[in-house]
Amino acid sequence: MTFYGGGELDSLISGLRDLKSGALFEIISIIALTIAFAPLFAITSLLRPMALSGPMGPKIMPLAGLMITQVLLIFGAALIAIILTIFSFYKLYKAASYLKEYDRSRLGIGKTGILLMIMAIILIIIAGVSAIGFFAVTSFSTSTFVPTGPFPFIGPAHMRGLIGAAASLLLLMMIVGILALVGSIFFGIMIMRLGEIKNVEPGFKTAGIIYIISVILSLIPYIAIAGFILSIISLIMIYSCAGRSLGSLETS
Repeated sequence: MTFYGGGELDSLISGLRDLKSGALFEIISIIALTIAFAPLFAITSLLRPMALSGPMGPKIMPLAGLMITQVLLIFGAALIAIILTIFSFYKLYKAASYLKEYDRSRLGIGKTGILLMIMAIILIIIAGVSAIGFFAVTSFSTSTFVPTGPFPFIGPAHMRGLIGAAASLLLLMMIVGILALVGSIFFGIMIMRLGEIKNVEPGFKTAGIIYIISVILSLIPYIAIAGFILSIISLIMIYSCAGRSLGSLETS
């Protein structure tokens, strides 16, 4: 089934351009993190047999500098990935806004999805800052450290605070998970519906389906890696389909 949106063609073209850029930024950020973390697993595999073979002192020193370098590399790559992810969400938000202008009834769900995902990211940042602040305050508060029970350095007031903070953090992460899941599904539905537009690459339908499946699989333990791989595939398909669609629309 194909349809024409009720908006201007310029809105559709602008939306596809930003969608292509957003997918590209996200792909590059994933590649940056993968390259940074890959050597870390190699170092871990080296340390394990060394630990089993006896004293590690003489053997571990040559790896110390390599590990420090790897930590710095991970930090730098993570910073780059965060910046690219911010640009990605900015572009995807713009794309969803343009596509909503083109057809509010069928494509407007994508902008709602992006907003939900942005809300989830903001809540994650708030949760992280709150957790760091809480533990920093309680760690330097001597009034709560009263020796008692099986944990001699944690007093009752401190323990109640930790339990309360953990419960609040758990509740907040549940809310984050729901917002991210619903938002991702809404965005995937928009991608699927793009494939139904006249003169737009029908491969968007498959890309949207794979995107939604990847989100669901990423929430399941032991097979989350499959969701990660599928998410990369869907992003590559979105980038490719957007490029081909722009070529068709701009020459028609």
